[in-house]
Amino acid sequence: MKILFEPLGGALGIGAITRCLAMARAAVMRGHQIAFLAPDGYPLVDELALGPRFPAPAPVRPPELVGTGETDGAPRRS
Repeated sequence: MKILFEPLGGALGIGAITRCLAMARAAVMRGHQIAFLAPDGYPLVDELALGPRFPAPAPVRPPELVGTGETDGAPRRS
């Protein structure tokens, strides 16, 4: 089976990727082919080389939301 992992962390950190890497390693040990969809420089993906990494664009915050604390345009709750 071919499996594509896409870590969905809010920031470039190791929380999202460590879970993906644990599952990817288990899948490789069971004979599956794996790959990652992650931005360039995402932690640990290239270093462990469990499978190929395909570049993914990093999310961009629209200029009108910069500095507002909003990430997706939804109104902030009080």
